Amino acid sequence: MPDSSATRVKAAKTDTARDEITQAIEWSGESFDQIARETVSCCSDTLTAAMQSGTRASHLVADLGRSYMDACTGAAATFAELAGDSMACRTPADMAALQKKSSEAANKLLEANIAMWSNLYGAWSKTFEPVVARAADAPERLFRAMAD
Repeated sequence: MPDSSATRVKAAKTDTARDEITQAIEWSGESFDQIARETVSCCSDTLTAAMQSGTRASHLVADLGRSYMDACTGAAATFAELAGDSMACRTPADMAALQKKSSEAANKLLEANIAMWSNLYGAWSKTFEPVVARAADAPERLFRAMAD
């Protein structure tokens, strides 16, 4: 079969098309690989953040437990002191002083309770800071990986 100019042109077009298809497949593979790597990285970072949150939560719970026990111990001591003072009341002036002291103790107990709940809310918020930061960062990272 003779080698004609049309056959050579057709073969060149076929070679060019094959090269373009090969390049497109390679580019798609590289693009998919980059997206997959970034996705795995985001998942890994989120898992790391979750572990950090767990560690942070355990430390904060321990701190909250200590502050709660301190508050309970302080309240018990205050109530024991008030009970002893109530037994020593002999006059209306003693009773007025006991009421004043009881009111102050109740206010301190209320303040301690408010502080404890505030600390609990703060601990809850701090616990999830790493996860929230990663969750906010991941979509942009994936978008950039897909755009590249």
